[in-house]
Amino acid sequence: MINRRAISLFLAVATTASLTVACGNSPFPSGGGGDGAAKDDRAHHGLGEGGEGGEGGRSSHEDPVSYAAVLGLMKGHLLAADELMELKDYPAAEQHIGHPVEELYGDLEPALIEKNVPPFKQQLNTLVDLIQSAPTSPQTRVAFVDAQQGIDRAFEAIPELKRHDPVFVVAVIRELLDTAGSEYAAAITNGRFTETVEYQDSRGFVRYAKQLYQQIASELQTRDPELNAKVKNALEALLPVWPAPIPPAHPLKTPAQVQALIQSI
Repeated sequence: MINRRAISLFLAVATTASLTVACGNSPFPSGGGGDGAAKDDRAHHGLGEGGEGGEGGRSSHEDPVSYAAVLGLMKGHLLAADELMELKDYPAAEQHIGHPVEELYGDLEPALIEKNVPPFKQQLNTLVDLIQSAPTSPQTRVAFVDAQQGIDRAFEAIPELKRHDPVFVVAVIRELLDTAGSEYAAAITNGRFTETVEYQDSRGFVRYAKQLYQQIASELQTRDPELNAKVKNALEALLPVWPAPIPPAHPLKTPAQVQALIQSI
């Protein structure tokens, strides 16, 4: 199980130096700027190993990047769970379904209240109950969709222009990747995977980061081709590190190599 540590996410530059972009549907609830400003954002990162809590530093209701990143971690957990449900590994899926409500929701709740977001803890709890008692029931799939929709509604509380700002989205991507890198490192002992859950968590976070990037890639290419190339290249190099929901016999990259790719953005 992941150790809870502080989310101190505090990308004030991304908040104040955002690009004005065209409106459309929010990029965040998907499936299933200049480079200088982006580098300034990097200096404020604080997601450490297992950084899925909200204790210490600025909590998620104080910073929109933090708020979006916590929701993104929830989406990543559900992506991991969905893959395991497809493999009929329901006990493993249950662990990932439990993480959003056990480790993240409590820290997010003040922000949800402040933003008048409909609470979705009950949807998460219902999904946990059903994956335990009736994992193959159609009701479980309905509950899974309901839980995702609750997270999506919380994303929609972010102002629309900010949701569409590529600089803002890249900042969120970085936070997800930072956490993925920490979880990946926690999964490895003496050059071997010893913590499957952490490997799967990190895979889910990277996959969701890729979904976010795909929805801003065109706009980011137009506005900042150099930053777009950095994000694209990093993700293309990172995704193969997690070739399947079950870890490979040996890590394909060391934690240091993974961290270097993340830091390249």
